[in-house]
Amino acid sequence: MQATAAGLVVGALRTGTDVTLAGGTQMSAVGALVRHWGIDASLEHATTSFVASDESASVRRLASDLDLTLTVTDPGFEHIDHPGMNAYIRGEVKEGAGMGGGLALAERFGVSMTVLRTQISQLYDDLLVDAPDDSHKAEFSPSG
Repeated sequence: MQATAAGLVVGALRTGTDVTLAGGTQMSAVGALVRHWGIDASLEHATTSFVASDESASVRRLASDLDLTLTVTDPGFEHIDHPGMNAYIRGEVKEGAGMGGGLALAERFGVSMTVLRTQISQLYDDLLVDAPDDSHKAEFSPSG
């Protein structure tokens, strides 16, 4: 996936298109591949505060080393009591499939984090309304 994404990014940057890498550590790998190809165009990496504050991810150091403009967005999940968002606060979840990029884009267009949190919690609840009990919990099977 990273190699494919890097190829798309290189193609876009070569045409003068602005690109934002939206996600966690995987996007750092994409940025590294782009730089390895010798592309020195401006490149943004947008992620969440959850990823940026994880010392093991080293996203801040990677962005600096790779000359990526790092945008860190904090969704403020501590301001709402919701099981899905509380998992982020507890550190059980840190990446949201490009959530940092989505949050950065929303912020640029003036969408408030309060509105986003409300919409995220409503969508979460809507998705689980018809789910059987405990279907939202991950299951582990030692046999695979």
